[in-house]
Amino acid sequence: MDVRPGSAIVQVLTDPASTVGAHVVRTRTPGIVEGEPRGTIRFKYLARDGAALQVGDVLVTSGQGGLFPRGIPIGRVRAIDDRGAALFNYAALDPAVDFGRVDEVLVVTGRSPQDLTAYFLTGG
Repeated sequence: MDVRPGSAIVQVLTDPASTVGAHVVRTRTPGIVEGEPRGTIRFKYLARDGAALQVGDVLVTSGQGGLFPRGIPIGRVRAIDDRGAALFNYAALDPAVDFGRVDEVLVVTGRSPQDLTAYFLTGG
């Protein structure tokens, strides 16, 4: 990643090397959003009672790890891959943005203790 006046090189969520802590807004189910080689993203979460996801659920950054502020929209659940008794389940996501059409980026410096969920999901 690199930021200069008038340009930026960024790593998008669809990059297979990209991971970000996330949670489901409706249930607070935590997990990790991972980029995949085919240019899509998926949500990896612990399979446990009460963690049932639904198609259409919204995921946001969790704020864990200190890299991204909490509450930035990541995407919506498109499909759920229930692996039964497996430790982890996966959900395919539709990204909140079209990464092929990004013209501007916001550079966040320092740490923001603020939860940004309400700002992004209600339009500010």
